[in-house]
Amino acid sequence: IEAGRGYILQENYGLAQEAFQKVIQLNPDSEDAHFELGKICYIQAKFGEAIDRLKKTASLNQNNPHVHLLLAKSYKATGRNNEAVLEFKKALELGYQGENIYKELFEIYKVLNKTDFSPEEIKFALENGYEQELYQLIQKCNFDRQPAPQKAACLPLWIWPASPC
Repeated sequence: IEAGRGYILQENYGLAQEAFQKVIQLNPDSEDAHFELGKICYIQAKFGEAIDRLKKTASLNQNNPHVHLLLAKSYKATGRNNEAVLEFKKALELGYQGENIYKELFEIYKVLNKTDFSPEEIKFALENGYEQELYQLIQKCNFDRQPAPQKAACLPLWIWPASPC
């Protein structure tokens, strides 16, 4: 494993893959080897292969937030946004606190035209200069056709008095 990681640091992905494949031959359930192979695939923009490797890794250990983060990024790169959202949220649930997952989520929400935001997502938008984008997404709501519970999920009026909610 360490030799393969060293090859990754040297950007020698071919030798790294060989090292991790050898580990998998000896131990087919090596979480580390599958994760590192998934990481290499992600780095090389082989997102489909990355997803397969990372799903295998997640099946070996559901509690690794780094696996879910990289799986989310791979899903996002392939346009599988709903799956990406689930994996980003899983990484958050497992305590991931590295890079800003809320930024990644908000970018997906713009594509999905999502309008039902959690308090954490609203806080991120307000603290990071996304107020206008968030407001524009909310304006896209068709409130005449939505049932009351969905209307209630929109931002409260105290955030934007002009909000259509």
